[in-house]
Amino acid sequence: MSRRSDGTAASRRTGPVRLDEGYLRAVEKLESLPQNRSGADKSWVERALRDWQTHYARTLRVRR
Repeated sequence: MSRRSDGTAASRRTGPVRLDEGYLRAVEKLESLPQNRSGADKSWVERALRDWQTHYARTLRVRR
């Protein structure tokens, strides 16, 4: 990754992203946990997202 003159990152990567076997095994392990299985109660996720959105909706920008 290189830097542009304005300081933002510039990626030269094109094409598909390749994931290594260790990463794929870790994802498979996490997906197989009881709390991530189909039918598990995931209602907490909706509450967490709503709370997050509410929190940031109430913020004010402070200019210095």
